[in-house]
Amino acid sequence: MALRITTWNVNGIRNPFGFHPWNSQKSFQHMFDTLEADIVCFQEIKIQKKDLTDDMVLVPGWDSYFTFPKHKKGYSGVAVYTRNSKCLPIKAEEGITGILESPSHPGQRYRSLSASECIGGYPDLSEEDALLLDREGRALVLDFGAFVLIGTYCPASADPARGTFRIAFVEALCNRVRKLVMECKRHVVVVGDLNIARDEVDAVGAKEMMREMGINDWKDTPTRRALDRLLEPHPDGVMVDLCREHFPDRLNMYTCWDVKKNKRPGNAGSRIDYVMCSSDMKAWFSGANIQEGLMGSDHCPVYAILRPAVDYGDVQKNILDIVNPEGMFRGGERQTSDLTPLAPRLCMKRFPEFSQRRNIKDMFSKMSYNKTLAKTTQSNAQASSTPKVDSPTEPPAKRLKTSSPASVSRNPKNSKSQSQQTLRGFFQPAVNSVGAGSLSSISCSQPFLPGRSPTPVDPKPDDHPEIVRPVITESTSPPKAESPGFIDQIESKEKWSQLFSKRRPPVCDIHGEECIQLTTKKPGPNCGRAFWMCQRPIGPEGESMVKSGLKTEWKCNFFKWASDL
Repeated sequence: MALRITTWNVNGIRNPFGFHPWNSQKSFQHMFDTLEADIVCFQEIKIQKKDLTDDMVLVPGWDSYFTFPKHKKGYSGVAVYTRNSKCLPIKAEEGITGILESPSHPGQRYRSLSASECIGGYPDLSEEDALLLDREGRALVLDFGAFVLIGTYCPASADPARGTFRIAFVEALCNRVRKLVMECKRHVVVVGDLNIARDEVDAVGAKEMMREMGINDWKDTPTRRALDRLLEPHPDGVMVDLCREHFPDRLNMYTCWDVKKNKRPGNAGSRIDYVMCSSDMKAWFSGANIQEGLMGSDHCPVYAILRPAVDYGDVQKNILDIVNPEGMFRGGERQTSDLTPLAPRLCMKRFPEFSQRRNIKDMFSKMSYNKTLAKTTQSNAQASSTPKVDSPTEPPAKRLKTSSPASVSRNPKNSKSQSQQTLRGFFQPAVNSVGAGSLSSISCSQPFLPGRSPTPVDPKPDDHPEIVRPVITESTSPPKAESPGFIDQIESKEKWSQLFSKRRPPVCDIHGEECIQLTTKKPGPNCGRAFWMCQRPIGPEGESMVKSGLKTEWKCNFFKWASDL
């Protein structure tokens, strides 16, 4: 049975549920089954621990591991889900440097634990630098026995002020991987959003970006150099880029798009999401690919598939036998045992907030079992205490229900309600009864209005001959209001529509289509100004074709400030 690893930058852990096909059921279990994954790594979950809900953590059949930013709220964050019917890590750590506190050893850091209790391979960094790198919740490290899985979200290059931090994090990640492979002799799998396009072929408009940066070699940046040295075919490379390994000549294989500029329909993006493995285990994988057709984020999922049987220690073994605690699987079959190994302490279901929680299905199944057990115990107790007789016993006589005045008055069905029963009765004024044949039997047809006494309906002459009906003459009748002049409703509607309707958008010069309105968010004198531009998406040639002004089927260079119309 194969094992599938999927990585996806979801740009908010609930963000995919606004798109098809995830919006049909909006559950993580349905999402993972649709992805057909056994290990799922999310980046940029943008949530805090206090905001986690049961449906995020207690996914039936899955264990979950989270890391959160320590200071900046709703930012970054990584999560790893594992299908507990196929794999169970033996260790789990938060962060890339080992400087954070271990939840299983309070007061101790991961890198201070013994070799048998930690994963190892930590980079040589000062305490201050290590805390700085791991305070943003950008990495989770899980040890599955056969290999170490690192799920990471590297800093983006959008903010030049954070360039030093970005370079330091990428170098720390590469050092950790290299130490695990070279010194600890471990198989390593790295998945996640590295925010680095490896080669020119992995980014639209690479030539233009190089020209703007003033470089002649695409890899002439610190982060690209570090990634290139980590990967084959570099002489010092110890890792393999699996998607490029299986598709060495494939073009337009992008995993991220600028959705604000509508670049995804034209596939004008970049490949910055990876599944990488150490060179000595690349034969374990039967395939790897991107899933660019799945919506839900500005990134798409990337996956790799481990073969059902692999060469492990010069012996071919089933993959499930070596990605679980020893003895849990044999020959790919789960062994029946009363003692199931616990997930690592970092697993969210072992935290106090969720350790006593259950999903609704398990709750009701346990309640049903408890009720059945109680009924069985009660029936056995009665059978043992009741003497056996030849003739059947008569059932006990039912207790007669006794009614008291208090109980009758409390039951609205037994007493006639004294409140109003209809809407008209609400407006009807209360009239004191003065005996039989009084005016209390006469209903009021006019509603009670403040400052105006109610006028009762005239009774029949035969019933109350003493009542004289008032005579309404023309002089006492209210004056009739003069009818207003004729108003043309169609003309009135058109005038109001012209007054409040939006101005029609301008049309672009090349396509003759209505434009879309956007707002400038870049800091500067034009920040906040609205402008109009062509609504078509940017084509696969990138923004350079837009700026050229040539007529194509993609976005043209039409631009106009909204204030100039």
